[in-house]
Amino acid sequence: MNKFNFFAVLIMCFIKLNADNRIILYLKTAPTNIINQALAEAKKEALPEKNKQTLPSKTVKKQINGARTWLVPKLSGFVAIYAGFIDISDRDGLISFPLRHVTPKLNIAITEQINLLKVKENTIAHREFLPRDKAQTKLYNFERKEDVDPQDPTKKTQYWSVQEIPLPADNKINPLTLVIFAKPSNIYVPVGDFMSVESSHLVLPEIYVIGNKNQSDILFQTLDITRYFEPITKEQEKIDDKKDRSLIKNI
Repeated sequence: MNKFNFFAVLIMCFIKLNADNRIILYLKTAPTNIINQALAEAKKEALPEKNKQTLPSKTVKKQINGARTWLVPKLSGFVAIYAGFIDISDRDGLISFPLRHVTPKLNIAITEQINLLKVKENTIAHREFLPRDKAQTKLYNFERKEDVDPQDPTKKTQYWSVQEIPLPADNKINPLTLVIFAKPSNIYVPVGDFMSVESSHLVLPEIYVIGNKNQSDILFQTLDITRYFEPITKEQEKIDDKKDRSLIKNI
C-alpha cells in the first residue's frame, strides 16, 4: 500500500457517523536515526566540559546506553487539549479532536504546564504559557499547502509545511492551539515539508516520542485542568471478521 492509499484508508477509519471533521495526530516511536541524534545531544548537554575530554569512552557509552530506557517510551499517556476538548494518547499514540476551525493550519505547543486565567470560578478568560524560567515550551506551526503543476493545473500536490515559531510575547495561547503536555525534550517534531492528501480532515504528519522524563509528574499536573475540558472517547466497532472501525467522539 502506498502512502496516499494509506492516508486515505486512515482518514476513512476515523470519520464519525455524522461526518464530523477531525484532527488526527499519531505519536510514533522514534526511528534509530532520531534516537541517535537525541543521544548525541544528551551526551553533549549532560556531561561537564572536562568529562567530555577525560571520561573513558566505555564509561561514556555506558551512561548514554542507560538513557535508552527513557528514549524508547510508551506512546500512551500524553494529555492534549484543543478548542475546549481534552484527549489522552492511546497505546498506538493516537490523539484526535473534533475540528473546530476552518483554515488548513494548526499550531501545536509542547509544554509541561499552562495557566488558566479565570474570570470567575470556572469561567476561563484565556490560557497562558508559563514564563520561560518556570516551564519549557516549544511551539510549531503546521500548515497544509498546495502546489499546482504549471504545465497541468489539474495536477495538484498537497503537503504540510512545519516550522518552529517563537512564543507570543504576552504568553497567551491561541484558543485553537493544540497543546501536548510533555517536556519538549521528550517530543521530537520534524520540521520541513511532508506529503499529504486532500481532505476535509487534518491528518497531521507524525510526531516522535523520544523520552518520558518527568512524564508521570506532568500527567498528574494535568488533573487540575481536566474539569475545564470536555473529554474525547474512542470506540471500536467490528465491521466484519477482517475489519474494525474506530469511532472517535466527544461525550
